[in-house]
Parts: sequence; C-alpha cells; structure tokens
Amino acid sequence: MRHFPTLFAAALVYAGLVSAAADDPPRGQESDWYREIPSSEPQLPNRPMRRENISDDEVREVQDAALQLYPDFIVVISGVTDGCACEEGGQCSAQVGLALNRNNVTRSLMLSKIDGHWKVGAVQFWWLKFREFERTHPRPANWDARQDWERERQALLKHYPACPAPAGNWTLLRTDRFGSTFIDMSSIKETGYIRRVNFKNIRSPLQRVGHLPSMRFGISVEAFDCRDRRMRTDSVMHYLDDGTAYPGGVIDPVLWDPVWPGTVSAKDLDLVCGANLKGI
Repeated sequence: MRHFPTLFAAALVYAGLVSAAADDPPRGQESDWYREIPSSEPQLPNRPMRRENISDDEVREVQDAALQLYPDFIVVISGVTDGCACEEGGQCSAQVGLALNRNNVTRSLMLSKIDGHWKVGAVQFWWLKFREFERTHPRPANWDARQDWERERQALLKHYPACPAPAGNWTLLRTDRFGSTFIDMSSIKETGYIRRVNFKNIRSPLQRVGHLPSMRFGISVEAFDCRDRRMRTDSVMHYLDDGTAYPGGVIDPVLWDPVWPGTVSAKDLDLVCGANLKGI
C-alpha cells in the first residue's frame, strides 16, 4: 500500500517551490491593500485560452504535480489559459485546472506554469494550507480557546497572496446619478481583434446600513471585439471601505453582446478600438 503524508505536508514537499519560484505580489504603499478571498476553491481564471494546446510532455508533468498532492484519478484536464493573475508572480505564464476523483469524491486543483514548469501556484498553495487548517483545527466551543483559534485563522487570512487594486492611469469617461465611470487606457491588452481594458466605477455615496461595509468602487475588465463590434464583461471586483474585496457576478463569461450605434457602449468601443497602443 502506498503511504502519503498529510495534504499540507505533501504540499510543502512539492510546493516549496512557490516561495522560491513565484515573485511576491506587489504590495501597495498605502492602505489600499485589499484581500480578495473567494468563498470557494480556486477556479480557472477567466482569461483567453493559450493558442497552442497542452503538449504530451506538459500532460505528464501536470499529472505528476497533481499526484504529489492527491493520489486520485485525474478525470479532466482543462484547456490552458494564456497568462496568470498577478498573485502568481511575474514568472507565471499559464494555468490549467484539473478535476480529480477518489471514492466517488471529486475535487478540483489548479496548477500554474512557473519558470517553465507546472507547479502549485501561490493562490492554490494558500488554499491547501487553509483547508488543512480547517480540517485539523475545528472551531472550539471553549471561549478562550476560540479566541486563540480566531487569531490563528486571521493570521492565515492575512497571508492570502492578493494583489492590490491596479493603480492605473484613470481618465473620467462620464458621470450620472449612479456615479462616475473611469477608464485606464494604459491597461489595454490586445489579442487579435479583441481588446481588453480596465474600467472603474465609483458609485454615488449610499447611506450606511448599521456597521456593514459599503462599496468604494468596482473594477471590471471589459472586452471589445473591434471587428464584429460587440462587447462583454470578463470579470468584476468590488472594493469595500473596510479594506476587503470580493468578485462580482458576470452574467455570461462567454457570450458577447452586440454594440448598437449611438449608444454609450458604442462610444466606449470606438475609444478603445481606435486607440494607438504604441502612443499610449
């Protein structure tokens, strides 16, 4: 029978590379250091797929990396994304998601290609530690013990490898009764006929409800198809005044919406698609 260490120990054995291979994410020089801690396991980022499919050598390396953590059957290996979120560091070039199954229990795992090799990235490694903490440190009933437990849990949460809100070079687009909309033209990324750019929406001040935090602003990645004149929202992040952040819902991350002449969306598309990227 093959013996495996605990999940966390196995992660440390294999993913000690994380601290060495992945750059530390850039930390803000002011208080706008937001922590984005989703309520679910990491999922494959909503990014464009890599042009070339995963190779046989990559599949073998992905399988070896996954089995270092989970002695499961690999059911699915997703398509490979082109690029990574900034949390994974500047040496990360792609990511892939896996579905694994053992004893009729399915779990997911995300791997990152760092320095040319498939490894456990910074976000997935954090989640492995957090899930191990939850498994080995159940919430105690005793009040004093619970305070210690909460301090340890908060220390772990503070080490979530989130990047701050992008600084950007924000230019005001428009203001209405709902708030103001800005665009960062320097953030434009081009893939064929598709251009993606960061928008910031600052809502009009709302009356605070009790002690609940309120949203300061939201940053979305808007995609524009310059050839077929259509657009979609790829991702949204909401930033609150208590220093936290959470991802917003995207109606459909695949389907595109047509851009009709004379609309606000048409003006946005013309601005983004007409930009001379070399001159920005």
